[in-house]
Amino acid sequence: MKTTRLETVAAGTGLQINGTNTKVMRLKNENENGVSLMSGPIEEVSEFTSLGSVVSNAGRTEEDVKLKLGRVKVAFGMMGVFGMMGVQSEDIE
Repeated sequence: MKTTRLETVAAGTGLQINGTNTKVMRLKNENENGVSLMSGPIEEVSEFTSLGSVVSNAGRTEEDVKLKLGRVKVAFGMMGVFGMMGVQSEDIE
């Protein structure tokens, strides 16, 4: 699938799509054709992180929950004894 129209409209506003930094993720799409720009194909991914949340084409949230729990553990570890005040590591899991 070509994105020629998108690129043309973007160029009309002074924008350019960076093919190296652009990725595509399919959700419930039966089309097997790749997505490409005029400069070449766009890399297809099965998950990405946006605004701190993991988005996956499998529709699962386990990876996101694990990632956030890991961040919470690190943050509490950085707070030390004063920040925890009686909270045990088992309470966080």
